[in-house]
Amino acid sequence: MDLRRLEARQSAVRTVERVVKAVWALARAQLVLAERAAAEALAHVAELDELLARLAGAPRAPADPGAVLHVVFGPEHALTGGLAERMRHAIPETGRLGIVGTRLWEILEARDLHRARVAFHLPAATSVAGLDAQARALAEAIIAALEAFADGGEVRLVHPVSEREAVATAVLLSGPREAVAHPPETLSPLPAVIAEVAAQALEARIAAALAESLRSELKSRVVAAGQAREVAGDKLAEIEQLTRIVRQGDVTREVVELAAATLARDASSR
Repeated sequence: MDLRRLEARQSAVRTVERVVKAVWALARAQLVLAERAAAEALAHVAELDELLARLAGAPRAPADPGAVLHVVFGPEHALTGGLAERMRHAIPETGRLGIVGTRLWEILEARDLHRARVAFHLPAATSVAGLDAQARALAEAIIAALEAFADGGEVRLVHPVSEREAVATAVLLSGPREAVAHPPETLSPLPAVIAEVAAQALEARIAAALAESLRSELKSRVVAAGQAREVAGDKLAEIEQLTRIVRQGDVTREVVELAAATLARDASSR
């Protein structure tokens, strides 16, 4: 085994180990912020959903299952384990699609899946600081996509949940709602109050889905990068051990050659 080649491999593996360690540390730091953002967003959504149901009633299922826009959230980057594949399998078989997450979109493109059904595709948020801007961009894309539906249609958000590696589906926009027999009294006209609460609920639901998706991606990256660190560490230890053996062999050979030369010199001088 060539010592120089072993040292080159050792240097390469050590570089990989440093990179995945940095990815792991960054993802772990961002995960704390993402978990807090997701928890706050989900609590806000629950409050608004309850208020909207009291004001306008529960949403009805659409009469035409094809008149649904499914917005599916996936990872933005690689090194997320099986998250992208999990979300690929979660894509509904009917309805139009909006894809959020570059890595998920790359997988669909590479396999030529659902191309005719995709109304738009957008990158996912990569940090908590970018959630608001991404939520606005997604809301604009959803509104533009709904123009294809004659009666407005329904929008459902399909996003990963980090607990138990599950997938959640939430109704973002729906058509008719069940009638409310006795709506609560409001200071402003009821339709205006409903419109305001619905707008807040829409923004909050998008932000919550993005935050949940970001949390799942970061959690998956922490696990995947941690496993990659272990593999790189094991490989580095293996190469270092092999390098020591080769060096010891080189030293032993040099000692043997030196001893043989000494013996030959002594024999010739007799």
